[in-house]
Amino acid sequence: MDKERQKIFFDRLIVLFLGMIIFSIPVSIAMTNLSIALAGTAWLVKKILSKDFKIKKNPLNLLLIGFLFISAVSLISSVDMRASIKGLQRLLKYFLIFYVFIDTVNDFKKMRMILWFALAGLALVSIDGLYQFFAGKDFIRGFPAFMEPESGPIHFSFSRLTASMHNPLDLAVYLMSLIPLALILGLYYPLKKGIKAVIFAVVVIALFCLFNTFYRAVILELAVLLVFFSVLKKDYRPLMILFILLLAGLAFIPAPILQWALDNSNPYDFFIEQGGRRVHWATALSMIKANPFLGVGLNTFSDNYDYYKPVGFSYSKWYAHSSYLQMAAEIGLIGFIFFIFIVTKSMRMALKKIKQCGRTEEKTIILSLFFGFLGYLIGALMESSLQYSNPAILFWTLLAMLSSAGMIIGKRFEAQG
Repeated sequence: MDKERQKIFFDRLIVLFLGMIIFSIPVSIAMTNLSIALAGTAWLVKKILSKDFKIKKNPLNLLLIGFLFISAVSLISSVDMRASIKGLQRLLKYFLIFYVFIDTVNDFKKMRMILWFALAGLALVSIDGLYQFFAGKDFIRGFPAFMEPESGPIHFSFSRLTASMHNPLDLAVYLMSLIPLALILGLYYPLKKGIKAVIFAVVVIALFCLFNTFYRAVILELAVLLVFFSVLKKDYRPLMILFILLLAGLAFIPAPILQWALDNSNPYDFFIEQGGRRVHWATALSMIKANPFLGVGLNTFSDNYDYYKPVGFSYSKWYAHSSYLQMAAEIGLIGFIFFIFIVTKSMRMALKKIKQCGRTEEKTIILSLFFGFLGYLIGALMESSLQYSNPAILFWTLLAMLSSAGMIIGKRFEAQG
């Protein structure tokens, strides 16, 4: 096998494994980790055989190195070195995904292949969630729907969909990321009518599942996402979809929940205060105040929780219910600033490429990735998704896809210039 055919073979193999990563995120942690291992191994073998050990340059390199370095330095403050080392190992795994993706996915043909895997995963988990709604448990892993206890703020016991994921909030963040991606591809990408109809059907089922996670903040998050998209694209169909969703949602909300919402005049309590966020956020802020530079140590938030929580609360060893507050508490404000620069630079580059790109198909792909990534970021405001295994992998995969798409367009402009 000559070198060119060898490269094509390994590139196709790696793309297959990268596609399996994003497909398996809502299905199985074991399958996701196996796919990462296979993608990393195939990438390493390709590098060895081609004797090319260079890491492809990208605009985020220095920021990523800085973020990794500060995360490692935060171990100095750790109260549980084993937990922090485990967190560092996870971070290295996420970096592996990012760099394998950047090095391999260098054209939109490969990107489209991975997007089909993403849509297939969304379809599978949405159908699984719908099945769980009627059967009481999902068909992939046999998980029952999460039962909200009667002792909660609504004083009414009700079930919340998880599909094959471990809790309803994980499912909500996943759907918040993939629904915008699928909706934009369905609206604007040139596809056969039958395929578009299937995508829209998947979006409707996914929205139904998202609604039935009863993640209250999702109403606010979807509104922000759709309004921003409508203004950017100058297309007001998404706002019509939002209006229809709100009307349809009122018809499906259980009467006790609707009555609680009508009686609750405090927007903070309705949209945000779910699962004790007021206490968890106060705890995170206490950690940041006490350890502003290096934090309390990577992956040790729950270990430090009881020491920093407000006096008189029974919560113990919780997460922050905000990815950003938890990150700032664990690795300090310096590491958090590196993370913010990574996110903002990747989004600014994507917006620039969206404006530059004249090809409808490619513009639609990068636009869908941008809003999928933005959906994740909004969802992470009120859930520690960056600290959970598979939801965190989704973030780094979307970041890699968005960065790769921007680099492909940028490379073409350089060649033309």
